[in-house]
Amino acid sequence: YLLRSRVGVDASPEELTRLLTQQLADQCAEMQIILDQNPSLSLSEQALVLPFSTPEEMLADLQNAVSEDFPVLSGIAYEVKTVDDSLKDFLSPAFYLTPPADVNSPIYLNPADEMTGIELYSTLAHEGFPGHLYQTVSFSRSDPLLIRRLYAPSGYVEGWATYVESYACRYAARNLDANTQALCRLWYL
Repeated sequence: YLLRSRVGVDASPEELTRLLTQQLADQCAEMQIILDQNPSLSLSEQALVLPFSTPEEMLADLQNAVSEDFPVLSGIAYEVKTVDDSLKDFLSPAFYLTPPADVNSPIYLNPADEMTGIELYSTLAHEGFPGHLYQTVSFSRSDPLLIRRLYAPSGYVEGWATYVESYACRYAARNLDANTQALCRLWYL
């Protein structure tokens, strides 16, 4: 029932488990092919050193990078906040609260997770650009019918944000070769 009502799929949990297992096996096989053809490739921390250190710098880079693949949305206001210490043991590593009326909601980071580098960059792509923040602003600016604001398709919303995480590795590794970009995408997502 929850899969149908919240995610919008008719598949059983067992079928989804089978599909997920197959996808992971396919990704591992693809990684193995890349590594067999390029044995010197590595995804060590040194291989993907990012030229920025703060979440704000990463979001600014992502906001600029998404213009390669998505329509430009100008004038988007956002801020990054840290969850309160009293909540850090109970909250996810990061989240964007989809606002019910406007689009000015912060991206929250949980310091308990201690994300850095490509992990933080791809998380910010999920929550910010081209993820939830971008999606929310784009939807709001499309002047949707009011009825569409009442429906909250979580499967679609999370599906989009998970899908666009794959762009984060390409953006982060854009100065590296295509095989390293592909390996990054397969490993970190």
